[in-house]
Amino acid sequence: MNKKILYIFIIVVLIITGVFIATKISDKTQTEQTSANDLGENENNLNEENNINQNNESLVESGDNNTENNTGTQENNQDNLEEKAKQIVKENWGEDETVYFSYDGKDETGRYIICVREKETTKALYRYYVDIDTGTFDIE
Repeated sequence: MNKKILYIFIIVVLIITGVFIATKISDKTQTEQTSANDLGENENNLNEENNINQNNESLVESGDNNTENNTGTQENNQDNLEEKAKQIVKENWGEDETVYFSYDGKDETGRYIICVREKETTKALYRYYVDIDTGTFDIE
């Protein structure tokens, strides 16, 4: 009978140990599955965030291009208006190889200031205040 009790005791210990090991393996597998799911969700979230960031960057870049295009257009218009003001002064001044015409900004009324300067010394000879809309000017 001692042998029978010993065998039963060993079998019970083995069953308890088996159940304990099976429970740990099950918990570990479930944790791995949960972690894998969490990682998958995190990857999906990261992919969505990256897509959103890329879309935002695309929008910003296209917005920047529009701004650059608008700025470029405005600069071209400004350059054209400056050249128009210079042309009005050149026509009034006439042919003269000893001078050049420089744009010196605008006055408080919005007239373009075109300065006639000596080529050799860059000394300002006259300042023209040109109103491009009317094609008129004042000389100082």
